[in-house]
Amino acid sequence: MRGIISFYRSNPIILVVAVVLGLVLSVSAAAGSGSSAVLEVVAVGVIGLGLGLGIAYRRARREPDA
Repeated sequence: MRGIISFYRSNPIILVVAVVLGLVLSVSAAAGSGSSAVLEVVAVGVIGLGLGLGIAYRRARREPDA
């Protein structure tokens, strides 16, 4: 649990994006505006994958070549 908290403390933008994305998907699911629950899950997966790749890219650029 401490690892998760320290991760979000060092990456506050990711926390904001995750919270906003969760709220948008929750509101759209509650309103029934989404065409399918599967599409919403796929959208969350794609955004999560994109964020993960972005974090990995940033960390790879910061670390010196070994």
